[in-house]
Amino acid sequence: MPAGSLRSRPSHVPRSLRSRSSPGPRSLRCLQAPLPAEPPGPAACGASEPRASPGHDRYPSPAASGIPAAPVASGRPCAARTPFSVSTMSRIGKLPIPLPKGVKIAWSDPDIEVKGPKGTLKRRLHHKVTVDTSDGGLKIVPRNAGDPASKPFWGLTRSLVNNMVTGVSEGFTKTLEVQGVGWKIEEEGSRALRLSLGYSHPVIYALPEGVDAKVESKVGRVALSSVDNELLGRTCATIRAFRPPEPYKGKGIRYQGEVVRRKVGKAGSK
Repeated sequence: MPAGSLRSRPSHVPRSLRSRSSPGPRSLRCLQAPLPAEPPGPAACGASEPRASPGHDRYPSPAASGIPAAPVASGRPCAARTPFSVSTMSRIGKLPIPLPKGVKIAWSDPDIEVKGPKGTLKRRLHHKVTVDTSDGGLKIVPRNAGDPASKPFWGLTRSLVNNMVTGVSEGFTKTLEVQGVGWKIEEEGSRALRLSLGYSHPVIYALPEGVDAKVESKVGRVALSSVDNELLGRTCATIRAFRPPEPYKGKGIRYQGEVVRRKVGKAGSK
């Protein structure tokens, strides 16, 4: 076959994946073809022009009546932004923290120490917030009132410090329940729990420092208490993870008052 008659091989890309923006040979021929002439109007065919409907002159167009046309916006208008101020910030952060009797605050930027009847807690605060004790109370305020980035840390820090004050004055308590035939929880020494949860071996869990447990083995219940709310929540979540409640029979470790959504199992053959 002569070299001049060689044709380029077609692309192996599937037709469904080819871009529609790149026209093929047929599309090129259609684009290059001249457009058809417009059909003749009614006047060329000997027909009269269409008449206006009765009453059409009663409602002239705005341009004919001299009314200026309304301006058309080129894009969607942007909403006006409210200027940032302390009064428009966190509703929780603005609340003062009440100090019960016997609770003392020691502030050494950026560390805060809270002492009370139950114990002592320390925490390092975020650099965008600070503590205000000028009026004898305790408030969390942002360092820069015009900085929008301090808004999330303002309310968060206020909640954390308030939990510290509540912990050293009253303490926190959470209760876990064990449900299951033959499953139980017992004390193992003075600082550990022994859990029988259907495994081939009992689970021994050593309590972290700062968390106390009161076990009621007859009803399968344990009450954990601590002055640190974060440590208490982490400890309860670790114990619950040994046997989370399952939805079919409800067996497992759950919080007191926790509602477990139940599922219907497969129906047996009759």
